[in-house]
Amino acid sequence: MQRVITGILMALVVILAVVKLDGYWFSVACGAVMTLAAMEWANLSGLSRPIERAAFGVFFALLLFGIDRYLSNHLLSVQVILGAAVTWWLFACFLVLRFPASKDLWAGRFLRLMIGIIVLSATWLGLLDLKQRSIGLIFFSIALIAFADIGAYFTGRTLGRHKLAPEISPGKTWEGLLGGAAASMCLALFAGLYFGVPPLHIVILLALTVLVVIFSVVGDLTVSMLKRDRGLKDCGKLLPGHGGLMDRLDSICAAIPLIGFVISFSSWGL
Repeated sequence: MQRVITGILMALVVILAVVKLDGYWFSVACGAVMTLAAMEWANLSGLSRPIERAAFGVFFALLLFGIDRYLSNHLLSVQVILGAAVTWWLFACFLVLRFPASKDLWAGRFLRLMIGIIVLSATWLGLLDLKQRSIGLIFFSIALIAFADIGAYFTGRTLGRHKLAPEISPGKTWEGLLGGAAASMCLALFAGLYFGVPPLHIVILLALTVLVVIFSVVGDLTVSMLKRDRGLKDCGKLLPGHGGLMDRLDSICAAIPLIGFVISFSSWGL
């Protein structure tokens, strides 16, 4: 029951934030969430003392402020940071499939902290860009990720036979991945037809949806990989019944930069 209540409250907070907050306060709210997530990522990176995690959180918050000022002066492209995050998640596909043999490639504390900075700042920028373009894009993006998670859960429970990454998350299966992709593609197809999207653009949307699902799963597995390496069950205790923020943001932190990166080259909106 605690998990359900927390989930409902989180959904209400997200809806209110997206609908009610203007650009500046939405930026501040998302920045605060990403800063708290950064403190959890610091723990995943090996900073076990609270003072170390707090210091990293302060550093990350100041970094977001600097990025915001830098971008406002047109000295840095959002696409560069989003592209860097997309590149990392593509590489992470290899890491999770090769775990634990791949551990030496990401074991360094400094490297993991740098990855966290790129991933979380890109998620923040991606959300801000989507909000600026259309509220509907944010809700649609989150819905795609949620449908993938729900579809994977039920398909995996009923049909799951072949393990996806048994060394990281024994419960995840290839059948679940396909079920999640099917659920998200149905949502994307419905949205495309409902909004009268041209057939060619629907095909592109479906292809992007498949990538979003893959990235969301890789995000989940990557955080699980880091938790396993650190001997942690959850990323934190901030969300009763759910664990930490990164336990809920893992898929979002992988999918949002991808969506933001692709849409930054287009004029899509909802």
